[in-house]
Amino acid sequence: MKSTLLILLTCFSTQAQIITEFFPDPSPSKGLPNYEFLEIYNPTEFPIRLKGYTLLYAGSKATFPDSTLLPKEYAVVCRYNRANDFIPYGKVIALSNFSLPNASSSLHLIDSFGQEIFSLFYDESWNIQGGISMEMKDTEFACLGRENWTPSIHPLGGTPGKPNSVLEPIRNIEPPRLISFDLLTDSLIVQFNRAMNARMLNYEHYLAENKEIKSISFFENNKSKILLTFNTPPHHLYIFSPTDCLGGVGEDLTLDFVDTQTPEMGQILISELLFDPPKDSFDYIEIQTSVPINLKNWKLRRIFGQRSEEISLATQYLVSQPYQVFTTDTLSLKLQFPMATNMIQVPKLPTLPQDSATLLLLDPKGKVYDRIHYHTKMHAALLDSPKGKALERMNNTWKTASMDSGYGTPGYENSQNVTESGNSFRTEPEVFSDEVSLHYILQNSELYARIMIIDRDGQVIFKYPTPYYLGTNGKITWNGCDSRGQSLPNGLYIFRIQVYGKDLQQNYYVKCVLKRL
Repeated sequence: MKSTLLILLTCFSTQAQIITEFFPDPSPSKGLPNYEFLEIYNPTEFPIRLKGYTLLYAGSKATFPDSTLLPKEYAVVCRYNRANDFIPYGKVIALSNFSLPNASSSLHLIDSFGQEIFSLFYDESWNIQGGISMEMKDTEFACLGRENWTPSIHPLGGTPGKPNSVLEPIRNIEPPRLISFDLLTDSLIVQFNRAMNARMLNYEHYLAENKEIKSISFFENNKSKILLTFNTPPHHLYIFSPTDCLGGVGEDLTLDFVDTQTPEMGQILISELLFDPPKDSFDYIEIQTSVPINLKNWKLRRIFGQRSEEISLATQYLVSQPYQVFTTDTLSLKLQFPMATNMIQVPKLPTLPQDSATLLLLDPKGKVYDRIHYHTKMHAALLDSPKGKALERMNNTWKTASMDSGYGTPGYENSQNVTESGNSFRTEPEVFSDEVSLHYILQNSELYARIMIIDRDGQVIFKYPTPYYLGTNGKITWNGCDSRGQSLPNGLYIFRIQVYGKDLQQNYYVKCVLKRL
């Protein structure tokens, strides 16, 4: 049975085993046994005796047999009557009862002292293909959750009992960030973008104005959600040093439960959309707000001919960011656009046809705050294909996101925003040893360029792809090498930029000096 999963994990000790792979939907098999399994791994330098360990799942408990997991060793965990099927893959630990629920559930590894050493929470919000396991990318950051998991790329659909097929180091980990909060009658649920540190259950991290906090706990074993209970709900709550499971610390937060701001027309808009994503990627819609807004029960409606389709952006209190991007798969979005931020994963978006459609943004009462009609002809005329390229709002028009931005800026300022007047090009730094950036600002967004590096004798030594779609601002980098990748000698070099568009053709020359040590 196919299942959609969101994974959030917490590893409380480096002196313990972790779950590095799981197989909740074995059918149709691509070559692996057609049965569920977990893979556990000992990342330490010491053997771990599993006698007395238990696995908690969906209200049930299974006890580990007396076995030992050696340093850097993997083991497949499965139901006792399936052990023979997994023996060809390595060490097998069979449990008397074992299953991976397809619906929302949590898994917990408990040691012989009754301490939880690892937990896994998942729910139905991530499409997983049948016959393909989920694998951890970087065991050094086991608690990161969704961003540390991806489907196996092994031809058999998984790698039970051996290193994962998707191993890669994770870099550029952002601090913990508040996603949403939901105020109930006598409690508050605060959701962050990843599993939080157990220290966040201490009262010192919170201050409720003139109100007493009765209890603090993780909500339904999901360590990205914190539940606070009160005798009387406060008007304001302050959260100090929100700390994630890695020890990363985010900005202090102030939550206001009284003044829900009703936006004026123009203060909330659809600002960007990708309606023709590449293969294995997904649509996204970006909302821009100029004032803080609770997006709970705000809706997007698509009108296509005589048909319409409507979805809610959030079913709980959602803290609006200046730019907030909604997609059905944040992991895929991050892979396509590494700079993507302020992402919200929703179960579904309105279907976005690849030719044209109309989108409406409505408040909870059904008032229309924005209405846009997009079509593929809005893209820059000289693009080879609109696939994988987003449309960005520029005042009351729509333009293709710039090539420099990767053709999309989900969750942050659009590449087509103009901050200065006139066309300008500059290099930074002017004298460089490793890399120089050519920064540009243009008045016209429908401009292309032929860009090349020439030496002081006018000889072309490096060319960029042509046509290079500029957008209104961005930067282009050069590493001081020629077209063959060979390092060039120190000296003066010049960016030659031939800018052209409708009724325009102009050359710009910007110098830089290469000075390697």
